[in-house]
Amino acid sequence: MHHNVKPGSVLVLTMVTMALLLSACGLQKTSTQPVVTSPDSTAGSLKEIIPTPVALISIPDNANSTEFTINPDLCRDDQGPDCTELRLGDDYFTTFVPEKGYLYSCNDKNPTAPGSREDKITWINFAENTWNLLQKLWLPETNSGFDPGSYREGLSDQTREITINNLPVDKKIGAWPMTDYPTLTEIDGNPGIPASQNSSFSYSANPQKNPTPTCVSLGAIGVTKNGVVIYNAAD
Repeated sequence: MHHNVKPGSVLVLTMVTMALLLSACGLQKTSTQPVVTSPDSTAGSLKEIIPTPVALISIPDNANSTEFTINPDLCRDDQGPDCTELRLGDDYFTTFVPEKGYLYSCNDKNPTAPGSREDKITWINFAENTWNLLQKLWLPETNSGFDPGSYREGLSDQTREITINNLPVDKKIGAWPMTDYPTLTEIDGNPGIPASQNSSFSYSANPQKNPTPTCVSLGAIGVTKNGVVIYNAAD
């Protein structure tokens, strides 16, 4: 479930965001869960807030990069993590009680979830439960062939309304379909192609902490300002 070959930039963003989610699952959480509604259901006069997209990583153009690997900035100095031995998150999962550093999920893992062929994965050290970001294979990046990503945020009374189309605002997306690349298809046969899909989320404008942590349900659990939905990792 955690080993799919995904578009480079979208996955790294999702990885960073989910890492923050995992580290916070055992802590106090906001009492307001996102409510997915139709974009047409947003009522009232909204004060629109247009965020400034921020690139979390850069994918360099240099002779040492292969077609399917990346070397993000966060891996290039002593301040960041050791990107050759990142903690594998599969075992940091609980459905019973919240724990710091664990995903507290309302549902157990899905053992039949589609994903990569484990015997073809070369970037995971299953014995040490670590993985190497610099050896992981990603789709090559493109910024053409897809609709522009969108993110709109507004305030109406005590509600924060967010509308997206689930494509990245920074235009960093993989050159789908994966079936164009035999090297990747041998590992993950996913034939899908990302498409624009409008969604709206409603949050409290002033969320309060819950005295007791609650588990995270399946499906969409959040949204990034890059216009991409965050899903529960227990797929």
